[in-house]
Amino acid sequence: MPRVSLVVLAAGESKRFEAGNKLLFRVGGKSLIRRVVETALASLASEVVVVTGHQAELVEVEISDIRDERLRVVRNPAYSEGMSSSVRVGVASASPESEAVAVLPADVAFISPRAIDEVILAYARRRPRIAVASHAGRSGHPILFDRSLIPEILQIDEATMGLKAVVRRHRGEILRVPVGEREVLFDVDSLEDLKRVKGKIV
Repeated sequence: MPRVSLVVLAAGESKRFEAGNKLLFRVGGKSLIRRVVETALASLASEVVVVTGHQAELVEVEISDIRDERLRVVRNPAYSEGMSSSVRVGVASASPESEAVAVLPADVAFISPRAIDEVILAYARRRPRIAVASHAGRSGHPILFDRSLIPEILQIDEATMGLKAVVRRHRGEILRVPVGEREVLFDVDSLEDLKRVKGKIV
């Protein structure tokens, strides 16, 4: 099994969320950040790197009692510059032994470990430069990058479209991995989004 670092992006300011930091909101008794980190740790990822920034202390408290040697938390002091800065911090913090890095926004909080595993297993079988979870023909998350692309990722910025620019440059090298859950397409942006899922979660 290849060593894959899973970078969870949890530094954002939740600007579109009407009621504070969405990662601290609870659904089914768990905050979104707790939910996504537990999912990540239940997957085949060899390590999970959580990038915090906005309200870092509050976010980190939510996962501070998780005891797993694969979990590391790093802070992005420049989180207000946008997601690209957090991607750079997370990828730069990945183990040098990792053969690939996968990126998962923390607000894609309702996927299963199996969805992450399917992307990692597809990478193990075919070794594409990019592998992405997809559902019904649409690409979602996580998105995995072969280690050979890390130098490019470390140069991204918001002004040049961030990770999207890397994906576009290598669009002929993307393996889309169909998974049987639409949650890979679903990120929480609003209270309405949470209401849509709340009734489905015990």
